Amino acid sequence: MIKITINNQKIQAKSGMTILQIAKENNIEIPTLCHDDSLDAYGSCGICMVEVAGDPRLIRSCSVAAADGMVITTESERITKNRRLVLDLLLSDHTGDCKPPCALSCPADTDCMGYVKLISEGKFEEAREKIGEKIPFMASIGRICPRPCESACRRALVDEPIAIGDLKQYVGDLTPVLEIKQLSTVNCQLSIAIVGGGPAGLSAAYYLRLKGYKVTIYEAMPEFGGMLRYGVPEFRLPKAVLQREIDAVAAIGVEFRPNTRVTLETVADYDAIILAVGAWKSITLGIDGEIGGIDFLRGIAEGNPDVVGLASRGSRVIVIGGGNTAMDACRVAVKQGASEVTCVYRRTRKDMPAAAHEVSDAEAEGVKFMFSTTYEQLPENFADVVISAIGQKADLTGFEGYESNEKVFAIGDMLGTDIAAKAIGDGRKCAETVDRFLSGKPAEGGKTSWLAKSEKTAQDFAHISKQSRCDDPVREASRCLECGCSAYSEKSCKLYWYANLYGVSPEKYNGEKRDEKCIMCGLCVRTHDDVLGFADRGFGVSVESFGELKSYEKCPTGAYYDKLRGNLK
Repeated sequence: MIKITINNQKIQAKSGMTILQIAKENNIEIPTLCHDDSLDAYGSCGICMVEVAGDPRLIRSCSVAAADGMVITTESERITKNRRLVLDLLLSDHTGDCKPPCALSCPADTDCMGYVKLISEGKFEEAREKIGEKIPFMASIGRICPRPCESACRRALVDEPIAIGDLKQYVGDLTPVLEIKQLSTVNCQLSIAIVGGGPAGLSAAYYLRLKGYKVTIYEAMPEFGGMLRYGVPEFRLPKAVLQREIDAVAAIGVEFRPNTRVTLETVADYDAIILAVGAWKSITLGIDGEIGGIDFLRGIAEGNPDVVGLASRGSRVIVIGGGNTAMDACRVAVKQGASEVTCVYRRTRKDMPAAAHEVSDAEAEGVKFMFSTTYEQLPENFADVVISAIGQKADLTGFEGYESNEKVFAIGDMLGTDIAAKAIGDGRKCAETVDRFLSGKPAEGGKTSWLAKSEKTAQDFAHISKQSRCDDPVREASRCLECGCSAYSEKSCKLYWYANLYGVSPEKYNGEKRDEKCIMCGLCVRTHDDVLGFADRGFGVSVESFGELKSYEKCPTGAYYDKLRGNLK
């Protein structure tokens, strides 16, 4: 037996053990990318360096046997600087994408590639669980989201983007109730008030309830759903679908209080307060008789006879604006029987913020468009009804001064109007923030994680056969190129973890890249030297196979999965 000291901790260990083995046995973490307990030490990654008193060098802990009396330090400014340098160099020629473009573009931060892969394997329940980690209202969002994920999808470089929204909707419709195995009871004595029962408030309530909090949602309207219920037309989102997903939130114990207006004062006794009041106040142009776009849609949803009558048969309607609310207002006016509906937008068609398919659908239904035109440029008596869909904002009456109250958190449209997926993402993130606040943990900083990204062109996918979209969900999902990293998706990429732990900046080392994720740690070659080996020398070295290897789980970067898959490096 020998006696050593690691980070001021006195330890007895067997003679002949390496520093890394002893540290691991005593729950002291030393990072490593190339080590495996079942293999001989290799030392290629160089990240496991430690300091040994009396030795001016940094020592590879994986390959040096501990000696009696050693005093070892595993964390210091010098060690951190060295590990950062090692990681910077490894990443400087590392090519790949931690997250695929679809996931990067999703404001709810969903693992698009992960659940699409599960669907391709026919694992619909698992896919629902994966989506439910970030979006509890997948059947609704699958129908109405403008789908920035599809706009970013690299499959478009081959033929057409993956129908990610349709797949989400399919899973939501197929498995309507996400089974909640058990709610946490840790926080059951703490209560949270949420003001606003729209997508942001419902999302926050759902994830907080899963953590065990007592959650009450106050909603001024008769029914819950917010803009999804009162701002999105029935033909885009059937309210029965929405209600089913709202009922699932109530089913796990969230208390609903409709038809209830509150102020900060009336909810002051709660342990935390979340404001998710939504942007119900239309921004108007001051035109005589105009109605705001959201006011028009809400009136139609409520069956308000005064609003319903505006777009009655024979009336001429103009809608001012170019967003999705404007498109909804145009299409609703057509369906209400207006004789002529014209969308007036002050910029060009390509500048319209509305989803392209929403514009095309409106046009197909008979809506006319006037681009690069303002209301003032229209002839007199051009229309009987003017609907202004140029924006909206939250009405904060009763919540003045909320910013200075540490237990009040604002989400959704209160932070700026955006799509419903963003509001749902805000709600989930707010649930995490409130949980930390009530648990006495410090708030997480705004530091942005380092992510590997690569640029791809159609040439990178020239070997992929063209295959148009299809209605079969398994076949459609199988079109996915899986251009993100499986190791990142499964939270098993050690390279990503250490890169963010040590704050890398590999971009300062410009030069040729390997065009693959492999960092030449040698784990796969040393584990399967009967079918794998290194080819070439120097910078051009690569791992090559001369036999069949169906799977390999120990790769620290997910590189070998890409080799097995064959369609991407």
